Amino acid sequence: MDKRTRDGKPGILSLGLVLPPNVVGIDVDAYDGKQGLVTLKSWADELGEFSADLYRDGAH
Repeated sequence: MDKRTRDGKPGILSLGLVLPPNVVGIDVDAYDGKQGLVTLKSWADELGEFSADLYRDGAH
């Protein structure tokens, strides 16, 4: 692991977020043909729309 970190290999470290008990974080992959937005839309259709202030669009 130390050598891979030193060499700058991407994707070897995972970081987590501590969220309040009433918050759910959803990582939506919607690039390179991934269907994350389709899944999110189907959940919204089934469960109701998500509040607009909950969205954050950006790379991580």
